[in-house]
Amino acid sequence: MSIRKRMLSLFIIVLVLTVCVNHVLGVQGNPAQTKAKIFIDVAEKAGSIAVELTERIQASGEDTAPRLRLIDEGNTLLDTAKDAYNKGEYDRAAADARLAQTKYREAMRGLGPVTPQREENVKERLTEAIQRARERIKRIRDIIASSTETREELVKKASENLDQAEQLLKDAESIISSGVQNASEAARKLAQAEKKMSLAFTLLKQASKEPNKHRVEAYIDRLEKQLSRLRDWVERLGKRGVKEDRLTQIKTLLEEAENLIKSAEAKITSDNLAEALADIERANEIMRQATKLIRSQRP
Repeated sequence: MSIRKRMLSLFIIVLVLTVCVNHVLGVQGNPAQTKAKIFIDVAEKAGSIAVELTERIQASGEDTAPRLRLIDEGNTLLDTAKDAYNKGEYDRAAADARLAQTKYREAMRGLGPVTPQREENVKERLTEAIQRARERIKRIRDIIASSTETREELVKKASENLDQAEQLLKDAESIISSGVQNASEAARKLAQAEKKMSLAFTLLKQASKEPNKHRVEAYIDRLEKQLSRLRDWVERLGKRGVKEDRLTQIKTLLEEAENLIKSAEAKITSDNLAEALADIERANEIMRQATKLIRSQRP
């Protein structure tokens, strides 16, 4: 079936379901559940067609990375829709399924009939697409090489995905050399490689956003020094005759901050940096409160 016919088929499906949905909802026992199921079914159909059409145009050598990203976003939304449906959250399931449909439609936007090309043109365009993919891999590897403060585990996973992408590109080249009749298979390998690259880049962005162990440890060191200075001030205030109840209030805050710092240190040891950072931020806030109380007692 041609691209135009597949897209027309999808349009008719959506149109018929849209027209009939109110009637169906009135018949079924749970309107929200029925609505969600219909939207999920339509999204699945749209996703299937989007993947098929994208693979077809990729066989002609077109750069389909933007379309594949939209399809991936649609797949993620569709997964959340199904998860919400299984949990009985039908309104959210319907909303996510409709968003998934939108992503798939955007991925198919501008697609028309694939014009048959001569063998040398198909090979040339696929080869160019593979070269662009290799250049993208190099750029991502350069980012990894220049990143000194990213989580090692995520960087390792990103590198593994890039290795897999490079192997897929080699496979695609090998397939192309065996004949243009295998162009669709080469395009499929190229699409898989681009997905691996997208995942690697996503992992790298995630790694750069996560707290760095050395920075967190340095933060704790600064807090411990600040805690020591505040305790020195409490001791001085005691010698100046500040009321015991106020000193007790300050000491309680400092003890709470110290416990949070110890908790953060334990979490760093187990590489739970996100929770360690949360403890540190809370300890820092408590120490600010203690600092204000100390200053209010100073002459």
